[in-house]
Amino acid sequence: ETIRLLSDSVMQVDFPYPQMTAFNGHFGMEFPMMVNDGDAETRNGTLFVTAHEIGHTYFPFMVGTNEHKYAWMDEGLITFLPKSIEDALSHDEGYKAFNANIRTYSYYAGSKYDAPLMMSSEQLYGVAYMYVSYSRSGVAYYVLKSILGPEMFQKCLVEFINRWEGKHPTGYDFFYTFEDVSGQDLSWFWKPWFFEFGYPDLSVSNVVKGERGYEIQVDRLGSFPTPVYLLITNEDGSQDEINESAAVWSQGGEFVKIIYDTRDKVKKVEINRLTVPDADRGNNGFELE
Repeated sequence: ETIRLLSDSVMQVDFPYPQMTAFNGHFGMEFPMMVNDGDAETRNGTLFVTAHEIGHTYFPFMVGTNEHKYAWMDEGLITFLPKSIEDALSHDEGYKAFNANIRTYSYYAGSKYDAPLMMSSEQLYGVAYMYVSYSRSGVAYYVLKSILGPEMFQKCLVEFINRWEGKHPTGYDFFYTFEDVSGQDLSWFWKPWFFEFGYPDLSVSNVVKGERGYEIQVDRLGSFPTPVYLLITNEDGSQDEINESAAVWSQGGEFVKIIYDTRDKVKKVEINRLTVPDADRGNNGFELE
């Protein structure tokens, strides 16, 4: 099922080998045409390690990324992309596998373990290596997909695979391919997420009732652009969502104002902690009297 989903939807590029052997061994490690996976404590955990290691068939085997220097190019992509496989094959209704990665990233963002993705992976060890190579990089792709939209992100990914199959791309080749295919200048995104120290931090600073409903001000306190996904709780207990991609920060700016057009009386507005990478969760909510 993982191979089918990788070929048909996740990568949309045919799986390159005629078969794959999954050996029930220890921990998780990828090889061409074989993976060595240990059992996790839960079914979802086993789904993760299986989909992750089989996904490595594309990166770094089909596209020869350099894990020693740019671990974010293979571990990050294969942390983010197969999450849809875990969701599809999980027996838990409403399961969203990537939420755990967002939670891990938000916990370590801006800590002593955090470092720019373009720092050579050979210089990172222990928690720092695992966090930067898997969590921070996986979230960077998540934010990038929110900016480009699912269809354009997929188009860029397929072209990157096609251009660099059997070759050895650097991080810059990844950047240039995505900009070339999308026709967008994404330097405002690459620079903070891949080259700088920093973190995303949003705050709901004010909610004002007006003629068109409510005007919500979201401040950007951190230096990294991140999606503005809001969870709104009404007085009757019902909830609504407003989802603005990280593209709202493409021109910079310290805040955005979002209109929530409703006749309901709003009780609380908060940043959606399940779907928004955010280093400080303490300033994410605004309650109305």
